[in-house]
Amino acid sequence: MKILFFAPHSAIWAHAFPEALVAEALTQHGNEIVYVGCGGLLKSHCVSMSAFGVSVDADPSEKERICRICKKNENILRSRFEFSGPDLVDNVDASDILYADEIIAATTPTNFLSLVLDGVEVGRIVLYEVLLQAKKSNLNFSPEEWARYQINLKSAILTLRVIQRIFDEHRPDRVVLYNALYSVNRIVCRAAELRGIPQYFLHAGANLAKRIQTLWLARGHTFSFYRTLIAKWADIKDHPCSSSALSAVTDHFLEVTQGRSVWAYSAAPKGSDAELRDYFGIAPGQKVICATMSSYDERFAGEMVGALPTDLLLLFPRQVDWINALIQYVASHKHLSLIIRVHPREFPNKREGALSEHAKMLQDVLSDLPDNVRVNWPTDNISMYSVANITDVFANSWSSVGKEMGLLGLPVVLYSHDLTDYPSDLNYVGTTHDEYFWQVEQALADGWSAERIRQNYRWCAIEYQRIALDVAESFDRKENEKLTLPTRVRNKLMRTIAPYHQQYSDCANRASRLSVSDDIDAIFRNRLDSVLDLPRHDSAITLQDETLNLKREVSRLIKGLYGSDTDFPEKSLVGKLQNFAQS
Repeated sequence: MKILFFAPHSAIWAHAFPEALVAEALTQHGNEIVYVGCGGLLKSHCVSMSAFGVSVDADPSEKERICRICKKNENILRSRFEFSGPDLVDNVDASDILYADEIIAATTPTNFLSLVLDGVEVGRIVLYEVLLQAKKSNLNFSPEEWARYQINLKSAILTLRVIQRIFDEHRPDRVVLYNALYSVNRIVCRAAELRGIPQYFLHAGANLAKRIQTLWLARGHTFSFYRTLIAKWADIKDHPCSSSALSAVTDHFLEVTQGRSVWAYSAAPKGSDAELRDYFGIAPGQKVICATMSSYDERFAGEMVGALPTDLLLLFPRQVDWINALIQYVASHKHLSLIIRVHPREFPNKREGALSEHAKMLQDVLSDLPDNVRVNWPTDNISMYSVANITDVFANSWSSVGKEMGLLGLPVVLYSHDLTDYPSDLNYVGTTHDEYFWQVEQALADGWSAERIRQNYRWCAIEYQRIALDVAESFDRKENEKLTLPTRVRNKLMRTIAPYHQQYSDCANRASRLSVSDDIDAIFRNRLDSVLDLPRHDSAITLQDETLNLKREVSRLIKGLYGSDTDFPEKSLVGKLQNFAQS
């Protein structure tokens, strides 16, 4: 096969190097690789610049600095992996620039959604980074946001023109790229799709304990991939999990609870249950519902670019409608207390510095509340896992909290089967007003469940281990590793003396052949959706074996979250977990 790797973001080494490992594995199976870099075509602004904190309105010298890093990394990969193929900039000419400028001049904030070129929905696709970077949940653009859109639009138009020529010349059998949602990448995906060329995306694994040591390799894009996984759940949810798969889930969860990763939003747990109940004004005997909200901008961006459906029939069209319904319900049920947890992404955090438009609205809406309703703002710096200790039921929109709390055995209630990126049958679901609040009452009555832990572990084992390719033998990088002061000093000195030492070292020290090499080739050769479609060779695992291993993992969770104290109250969350682990 001839496989085209669209790789214009080489400055992000943690993406570019694993991508090159996959390409090398394919060459070792006799496939021909066409490696397409940028060469400077996207110099106005690109994903690499965003990753380095260089904004669209930054000084040109700062952008050029990222371009130099990108070109150097690309040259290292081309030489050390012996990749050949064109750069985008080598295939553009003055007529392309003129064409792009004419399109941009005719594109306005009132007609951009209808911009389609060669069958590709360019006007929509270009929205992705603009919406995410500004945390927008509407299409009303400020002059600065519209200028940013126009810069991205020009890059997208030029990319489409050039990639069409490259497709014509090389006629690839498959197309691969890293993250199929970046706007220029999605342009290439749609161009390939219209030609009937299967397109695959790569992405760092979801397991935060070893995120960049693992890779997703799948058809489509992240959103469609999750829908594919959920569709497969019914056929595999009754299969007991291996010890290593369960352990991988615990590793991820413990990393999340530490609050160290930029991809984890909650702080590390701290403080006593009594202090927390007092902070939220929870009276003795009250049962606690925690409503976990989600950020709108990621979903809105996915909907606008056509990666997520927009025609879902929802009980609550807006999260504020759902929250208001919960407030009214709890206000008339004084035996209940409601904590409304606003998603940390809505506010400035470790990854983004902007306050979302939705957060601004919430600050106005969530005022003058009943006595038994309190708001947990991100600025409170309270861990989700501390809140879990005092919560009886979680009411969830589409946050990943819905599966994480299930791992602790806590019940979760949803108002839609279609919003979450995990199977809704892991939670309670109510799709009418009466059914929803009946499910809330049912969840309160059912309470904590050890079997719920099992089912959530089985799903998370798929997400955090089974669907990922392990490339640690060639890229054993740990994102959140705590380094000693001498090590940090040495690394800084090395970066000063030899700025690209790490890149050369990674290339020199990679395995001669990845252990997952055959799997990579089989996925491409057989047009599989992902590694989950490969034949499994696991030895038979009994339910009894799984239960014993699950108890061990719950013991690890207890120690990681709560320490080694053995005197936990029996009716507390940790007491229930401990009873299960020791039974």
